[in-house]
Order: sequence, then C-alpha cells, then structure tokens
Amino acid sequence: MIRRLAYNCLLAAFKEELFLVDSLAEIRAKGTLSKRDFALLETLCYGTMRRALTLDFYGKQLAASGKLKLKLKERVLLRLALFQHLYLDKIPLHAIAFEMVKVAKEVTHPQFVKFLNATLRKLETFTFKEPTALSDKLSAPQYLIDELSRRQSREEIEAFFAIFNHPPEPMMRERGGDITTFIPFDPSRLDDETVYTQNPTPATLMATLAKGMDAPQKILDLCAAPGGKLLLLHDLFPKAELYACDPSEKRLERLRANCKKYGLNPHIACCKGEEYSAEGGFDLIVIDAPCSNSGVLHKRAEARYRIDKHSLDEQCKLQLILLRHAATLLNDGGEIWYMTCSILDRENEDLIKKVAPLIKPKGEMVRILPNLKGGDGGFASSLGKGE
Repeated sequence: MIRRLAYNCLLAAFKEELFLVDSLAEIRAKGTLSKRDFALLETLCYGTMRRALTLDFYGKQLAASGKLKLKLKERVLLRLALFQHLYLDKIPLHAIAFEMVKVAKEVTHPQFVKFLNATLRKLETFTFKEPTALSDKLSAPQYLIDELSRRQSREEIEAFFAIFNHPPEPMMRERGGDITTFIPFDPSRLDDETVYTQNPTPATLMATLAKGMDAPQKILDLCAAPGGKLLLLHDLFPKAELYACDPSEKRLERLRANCKKYGLNPHIACCKGEEYSAEGGFDLIVIDAPCSNSGVLHKRAEARYRIDKHSLDEQCKLQLILLRHAATLLNDGGEIWYMTCSILDRENEDLIKKVAPLIKPKGEMVRILPNLKGGDGGFASSLGKGE
C-alpha cells in the first residue's frame, strides 16, 4: 500500500499535475496511515524525487544496453525501487523486490514486470560505478548547474546539494521579541500562538531590511499566502495597517486561518499581485516573488527539474511586472522589499538592475546561501522610487 501511494504521488509530480506536498497533504488529511507509515511514505516520495537523475544514472548501468528506454510510469517504479535499495539500509532487497513487482503488476504490462523483477535480482551482486558528472552526481539538470556556476564554484555547488538532497530541518520562530529568535521544531507546540513554524532566512532578511527604517503606517504584502511574512511584518511593525493579496483562494484559506490564530486583521484581496489596486498609497510593499525556488530545493524537491531557460525567463518577466506595478502603489519616500527564495543572479541582483531608474536600491542587497545550520537560500533588497 505504501509503495503504491508513493508511486501515485511521484507519477503526479513528475507529470507536473500536483506537487508532492499537496498529494501528501491529501493523504495525511484522510487519516488512514499511522505516523510510522506516513513517515515512510514521505521518505520514499521526497527521497526518490531529490535523487531522480542519480537513480537514472544507476539504472542505466543495470540495463543490458546501457540505456533506459522506459515510459514515465516504468521509470518512476525503477527509481523508487533503486532509491530504497541504495539509500534506505533498513529495507531488505527481497522486500523491495516483492513490493515493487506487486505495484508494477497493478500499473504496467507483463513485459515490464518481467524486466523489473530481473533487474532487481541483479542488485544482489551488482557493483555500481559512481557518477563523476555533476548532473548525475547531484541529481541536478545541467541548466541549473550552469546558472549556479555563474557565481559559485564546483565545491560550493556540491555543498549546496549536500543540503538539498536531504530532508530539511524544520524550525519555529519564537514571537514576542527579536524576530530572528528560532528554536527546533516542536510538534507539541503547533497550536501555540507564541511560535510560528518558519525558516530563519526570511526573518533574517526582513530584520536586516528593517534596520533604521521609520515605522510604516500602511503595509501591503503583494504575494501573501500562506501568511508567514505577513506575521513577520505584524511583529516588526505592530501598529501598521496590513493589506494582503494572493491569486489563489485555496492558499488564502490557509492565510485566513493563520491570521485568525495569530490575531491579525488584514485587508485581504484575492487577485494577482500585478492587478492589485487600492485607494491611497503604501509606505511599505513586500514582494515575496514567485521564483525558481532554487534556494529551497530540499523542500521543493521537484522544482530542480522545472528550472530551464523558458521557465526562468517567464519567472523573471513576472518579477519585473510585480516590481513595476508596486512602484505605482508606493508612497513617496516609501520602500519596496523585494524578496525571493532563489540563489540565482537572474532573479536577484540582475533583475534589480532592470527596474532602474523607475525603482532603485535604497540599501545593500542581502543574499543568504543554504547552510548546514538549517537556513534556506534567499535574497532581499530594499527599493525606493527613482528620481
């Protein structure tokens, strides 16, 4: 059952129908799995997704021709089987083979079932060659590696993926004091309004931008759901009037629930950020822009495979549109905080240069790289109207 569920989730994610986080949330909500079984399901899904290209590299070695001519559903099954054998040392090979062949019989044809069974039997004595090419070694598309190489060395890129290819460490922000005070995740405090489950990077970025700034009276969060940054803004500027918008009604449901839990009362609109309109201007506009997620690939496991020139071009176009629209909503002397969870120059420093002279940086640009202390990668810059 667990393997079949993992297969279903992975297939939907590789087909770009659903993110893993959404498929897994639906399964969790049904309440049919024990904590132990659900933990295994998460491990199978995220681990297989993170290591997909590396698993393909190993899979080719098992094929007689050295090539894998498989349909997507077949490739997903082989990846899932190889992940368990290569990365989970507590599951014996005979159990992996039995479970995966059983799933294959349900979703594929007899010819592939025979291939999978024979392939998995080879693993008892097979010795793999280790990958040398970065793409195979890190399970990262070459385009993404090339983009990272514009600023980072090979050693730094490998260090990033040493983080990205393992589960993230969840943390909680303690409220009521310095917004950069974090503690290890404690599931017993999920209903506690004095903490918020969040990574330290957004708080650190916003705390840096807020230094020396006059307290704004009217703040707009232009890409607000699920509400983590809106809560940060409230904790930074508790007297400010808050406005928020997001184009997804489903995501806004979660934002409203968070606002109710933490006692926030923002003005909420369901619309695209680039189409938001309001009477009067804002002293501070925060744009947590849709981006490649290249700084959080350990969380957004499938995002690495969706980063290509076309998708990055489209993201950058939207980011520019959001920035230019925000400038029309900004009061004289106000600030725009542009933020991403990206570590790619194209979405960060290079993009900021493209909005001048309409908007100009008011201070330093802040970049945080993913680190072993649990921090995500991210970027932020404070901007104001140009001359």
